Amino acid sequence: MIANRYCEMSEKAKLIQDQWNPGPGDRYFISGEVKTAGNKTRTYVLGCHWDKCDGCRAEVQEVGTWLPTIEQLQKLFLQYRDVHDYRLKASQLIAAQFYHFVDSDTWRVNCAHAAVGRAAKRQEAYIDQFSSLNELWLAFVMSANWFRYWLGGPREWRVFKETVPDIWADENRK
Repeated sequence: MIANRYCEMSEKAKLIQDQWNPGPGDRYFISGEVKTAGNKTRTYVLGCHWDKCDGCRAEVQEVGTWLPTIEQLQKLFLQYRDVHDYRLKASQLIAAQFYHFVDSDTWRVNCAHAAVGRAAKRQEAYIDQFSSLNELWLAFVMSANWFRYWLGGPREWRVFKETVPDIWADENRK
């Protein structure tokens, strides 16, 4: 079961939605319901028609919000990294960076708390708002790839410009 908050977080994560190339088995949210793209049936999503059998495109029938799986989020995370630079296997890099995200109280925490006007105390105050691993992984990828943080109060993604080096500015991260 997909949580409503994950659907909302995914919908508002436009940078992730832009990365979607619909394929069989992809989950998407439309008209209050979660659907899965089929292998042989026609599926209409994201402003284009996608058909596994012949790959044709036609008029828009439905516009949906992609609900990436954890595996798809991990692939997105790796798109912005050269694994050879880290001298690690891809799985080791993913695990190390994810561990750092959920366990540390470094600059990520300071930014997340500063955005809502609270003093940074512990990372749990940020990550505890997520009720599923899907939500947590989405927050991790948005943070690692695009310096975005989910704010539960206003229910939106925000960028923390004071932490973004010039080389990671939005125009370079698309």
